[in-house]
Order: sequence, then structure tokens, then C-alpha cells
Amino acid sequence: MTATLDIPDVCFIDDVARALRTSRRSIYRKLAVGTFPIPPLPSIDSRRRWAGEDVRQFIARAPLGRLRRVG
Repeated sequence: MTATLDIPDVCFIDDVARALRTSRRSIYRKLAVGTFPIPPLPSIDSRRRWAGEDVRQFIARAPLGRLRRVG
């Protein structure tokens, strides 16, 4: 549960990768094919953002072992 405490309110790709214990590349692959399970926030510029609360909720709902296989 301590991993969720370090999640900022607005997450960038590095924050999400760290929280989910996966690589940025894995996240980019899932985004490219539309299978990343956490919806992004509306776009402001070219950087993707996610709500920290959405990341926390995904972690709380994910079965053990699923965090390495995001999506």
C-alpha cells in the first residue's frame, strides 16, 4: 500500500510506470493499440497525463501479479 502514497495528483508517464512497476515502453505499446486500462486526462500539450486517483484505483482493483502485465 505504500506505493500508492507516492502517486502525485497528476501523473506523467514516468509516475505511472513507477506506480505500476512496469516500463514506459510497455505503457506506450498499450497506448498505441488502445489497451491501456487507465484513461488519460484531457490533453493540454503533447505530454500525456493521468489522474493520480485513477492510478490509485486501478492499483487497488488489480489482482496481485497483474500490475506487471498492465492491461
